[in-house]
Amino acid sequence: SPDTVFDANGAAITGTGTPSGMTCGEGVDLAELALPPGQRALLAAVSATGTPVVVVLVQGRPHALPGTDTPAAAVLSAWYPGPRGGRAVAEVLFGDAEPRGRLPVSVPRSAAQLPVCYNGKDHRYRGYVDQSAGPRHAFGHGLSYTSVEYGAPRLSHSRVGANAPRLTCRVAVRNTGSRQAEETVQLYVRRLSGGSSWPRVRELRGFARLGIAPGAEAEAVFEVGADTLASVGRDLRLAVEPGVVELETGPASDRTRGVRLEITDSESNAT
Repeated sequence: SPDTVFDANGAAITGTGTPSGMTCGEGVDLAELALPPGQRALLAAVSATGTPVVVVLVQGRPHALPGTDTPAAAVLSAWYPGPRGGRAVAEVLFGDAEPRGRLPVSVPRSAAQLPVCYNGKDHRYRGYVDQSAGPRHAFGHGLSYTSVEYGAPRLSHSRVGANAPRLTCRVAVRNTGSRQAEETVQLYVRRLSGGSSWPRVRELRGFARLGIAPGAEAEAVFEVGADTLASVGRDLRLAVEPGVVELETGPASDRTRGVRLEITDSESNAT
């Protein structure tokens, strides 16, 4: 930019003016979710040299990245990282820290796909003719420098009463890689039958952070109660309603394994 000058330390100082290069921020509302053409051209040019490229997105909202033709080895979403963000990004990129963050939103394939909600109403639509109805990256998604395997979730009770539901949900996670794992185990609830309102696809109701040594196994334990199983009814109040729900665990909203739980009018628990 002609308004940009450089300090003695090499830092760029940009003069005031219209933030034409910004893609998000106060007073910057764009209809398109893709990166600007200039940034895409720069990415393509650097990748053409054969140099491995990692894209670091400093952003206030998701950007829709291209699919298999993305010329990047990895993508790191830094969001607005704050004053110590540079150090945090460097530690992750150089492997000094294990990536622990998980997406708090779903990343769409394009702006035309919006809205993309992991917990939307379960309409069971087939999707679009020209692209998948699923997001590019699902809510809760996140990679790390190791690999893990999830077991099936296990419940202390398969049937609980709606008035005072109490049970535990356990899932074993094994670190199958060669580095320390910092895994975020996610718990979702999905209603299969019953209830007075239209069921959601699934809703996040808990998460647990596990530190697992290479080759070791750890267990995440979730205490499940009324606050976990309640949903908003037609009267707009939270309540636990009789029916069948599925408790799902996994590393992201699109990679879960579930076990069914029956909620009855009775107050007693039964195994």
